[in-house]
Amino acid sequence: MHKRIMSFFLVLLIAVAFLPAQASAASGKVKMTGYNKVLKSGNVVYCAGAEGIYRVGVDTAGKVTGIKLLYWDESSGEYSYFYGMKLKGKYLYAQYETEGTPYGLCRVHVVTGKCKELASVDCEGSVEYAIKGNKIYYKALGSKKGRVMNLNGKSKKRTSVKPKMTHKKSNADGYTVIMAEHEIPCLDEETDEQYLVTTYLKTPAGTFKLGSHIY
Repeated sequence: MHKRIMSFFLVLLIAVAFLPAQASAASGKVKMTGYNKVLKSGNVVYCAGAEGIYRVGVDTAGKVTGIKLLYWDESSGEYSYFYGMKLKGKYLYAQYETEGTPYGLCRVHVVTGKCKELASVDCEGSVEYAIKGNKIYYKALGSKKGRVMNLNGKSKKRTSVKPKMTHKKSNADGYTVIMAEHEIPCLDEETDEQYLVTTYLKTPAGTFKLGSHIY
């Protein structure tokens, strides 16, 4: 009997001693870098342009071999853009700002271009996020409350783990996105101003036009 009691207390002490380690492992921060302009993966370059997200093929020298507007943002305008890109599997994750609901987080299928909104906020700020394994840790900028969800945006719940993002323009030397804006004559008398915006990809092989639109 005495040995059984001692064994019980020994197991209990080990369990109690292990609890703080579990708690500390379940709290803290998850770090990730998001790319605001260019994310290169092999011979494919994902570009956050004025028209939306482009998928661009390049050769080893950086010459463009193919251009696809992967996702067209219908609300594109002076204050609409994507940033904070991260590639995970067959999806490109990105933060966005629009002229409607200001800020959010979405993912775009790299083949079909199908876009799904994962989270959004109505207040001024951004949805900061970090991917670890099959989970996305996210929160509104300035908020003290962290949340976690599956990669598809489901099973959202609160968590003590918070994302810590680092933003960079590009993950590849010599690759960047340039946007040029020019005012053009208005054919519509009710429109005060009209602009032509053009997106270019600059690579070590030169500067290539990706697309343009009028707003």
